[in-house]
Amino acid sequence: MTQFDQRARDLLTCDCRSNRSGHFEGQKVSKKSSGTRERPSVRWGVRIGLREQMAVLGISGVLVTGVICAAALHYASIVQREASASNELKARVVSLSQSFLESGQIATEFLRKPTEMSVKTHADLLDRQLEDLGRVEKLIGELPDDDPLRQAASLQPVINLYATRFGNVVSAQRNLGFKENVRASRA
Repeated sequence: MTQFDQRARDLLTCDCRSNRSGHFEGQKVSKKSSGTRERPSVRWGVRIGLREQMAVLGISGVLVTGVICAAALHYASIVQREASASNELKARVVSLSQSFLESGQIATEFLRKPTEMSVKTHADLLDRQLEDLGRVEKLIGELPDDDPLRQAASLQPVINLYATRFGNVVSAQRNLGFKENVRASRA
């Protein structure tokens, strides 16, 4: 190795603290320096290869997709629970409405033709109404206080009043007797 080659190698690696070219220890100097000063390149951090970068990108993509899917499944389960509760509420309200209509028909039939069977059927319908109303109240109990569906809780006194009035009609009819013919009593 010639003295010129050694000098060039020293300038390229620059192991001294400060040399005549003004570079400091550990800095690399470009071979293209032809008398002009170039900024030395100092590297920070660790260089990651292309394979590792692609692997990190792929793994992060899978993780992000997994988080999105987990969030979507959680949201879907919440929506499913709310839909199930809504369907149950609808079924209970329909059942309650139907039993109200049947009670009215039975009460009308009882007034026209009083029988103990009508009284028993009406009492069974009243039990079904109270059961349906209990389930409706349980479902609407989870709703906020200002929700209009909370008004369904006010049906309990109405049902009780209706049952009391029907019971009064039944008691009065029992005093008169179920077997009496209304037409015969008029004559």
